[in-house]
Amino acid sequence: MVFNIRGSKFETLKSTLSKSPGKLLKELETGSEHYDPVKREYFFDRDPEIFNSVLNMCNTGLLHIPKHICARLFRSEMMFWGVPSTKISTCCWATFFQEDEEAEVIEHLQETNKQINEMSQALKKDSLRYKFWITIENPESSLIAKVWFTFYMAVVVLSSITLCLWTMGTFREEHYLSVYPPETFAEFENSSEKWMRLMLTDPILPVLIIDAICMVIFTLECAIHFALSPRKRLFIRRPINILTVIVIVVMWIGFVMEFTKEKMAGSPSTRHFFFLCKALTMGRLLLFIRLGNLFRALRVLVKSIRASLFELLLMILTFAVAALIFGNMMFFVQLEEVDGKDNLFIWMWWAIITMTTVGYGDYFPTTLLGYVVGVFCAMCGVVILSMPIAVISSNFSAYYSLSRDKGRMAKMRKREMKSMKEITNQKNTKLEMKEDSS
Repeated sequence: MVFNIRGSKFETLKSTLSKSPGKLLKELETGSEHYDPVKREYFFDRDPEIFNSVLNMCNTGLLHIPKHICARLFRSEMMFWGVPSTKISTCCWATFFQEDEEAEVIEHLQETNKQINEMSQALKKDSLRYKFWITIENPESSLIAKVWFTFYMAVVVLSSITLCLWTMGTFREEHYLSVYPPETFAEFENSSEKWMRLMLTDPILPVLIIDAICMVIFTLECAIHFALSPRKRLFIRRPINILTVIVIVVMWIGFVMEFTKEKMAGSPSTRHFFFLCKALTMGRLLLFIRLGNLFRALRVLVKSIRASLFELLLMILTFAVAALIFGNMMFFVQLEEVDGKDNLFIWMWWAIITMTTVGYGDYFPTTLLGYVVGVFCAMCGVVILSMPIAVISSNFSAYYSLSRDKGRMAKMRKREMKSMKEITNQKNTKLEMKEDSS
């Protein structure tokens, strides 16, 4: 039987085609629509190299993918010839599934753009609301958007600095935010230095004002962003927006409670709630994630960590099991030592510190068997940490390369559109000149 596959001739036996898993080649007869009675051949407008792989599969029983063939094209050709995926040889699995991995990466990278497009469909692109919304949402939309985004990130940096200055004694002074009797804080005189500094003093006025201005900017930006958003439910479901709202609420609670220290002095629960709110205000540092809208590498890093959650969870689970094993071993190896460290959790702490190669030295073995266990614990930690990190780095490399190609393609499209507009303008100018001359 003679085949003409897009100009390439193939000759094979009908007995060979009978081994094909698809009905198209197995039941091919001269009465088929693909048969040319003049040339006495079967014509198919398909890829000849993939057809050659199909014929090899009929002979060997295994399907091999040419290295230079796109996996997506190969899949479509397999569907046409009726070849199932189970026929692919194990040596070609990586090539076959590479397209799935790349498609998943591209889908994750385009997730933000899809959300923006989905939300922007509810607005007219010529409307003033859309222009304001896209300025806040996408820093790459215009020069004004970049300026605003740079200003917002500067406010985040300034707010983070005030968070650090709030804890320094140099930037605190005697109470001035509220008035109460001196004996109110008598119980704190024997407390730790940090308790005394935070309860017996207030932040200086410039730090307080700067912090308040930053909170006002965060609040107004979030409120305006929500008001301009065309899809309120989609806006609320985005993690970065949820984080922003939580940070703003906690910051305002902590700011207001600075003026009620008299109540905190008499109520330990109120005091602990105040410090909890202040601790949670560190969430403002996570607002730097919005830099991913402007810097591709940061966005890729976040997406890579998200794609590697399974590997991270596997590493944590393996790490916990190893810490339990080596901690248990060290507990019984050091059983006769009189060192007061007779707690299994203490030796689990030692195992974690040893496996992470930190080595604080606060707990250590003192016997020969303890040294042996310590050596194996350190070696095991290196192995446990190195393998998942390799997977995460490969994910980052895949995300970064595809993101870089995506950015190059976007720039190329802009240049092509710009050149097309210039050509169109030149043609219109020539037509106008001809019309004027006529």
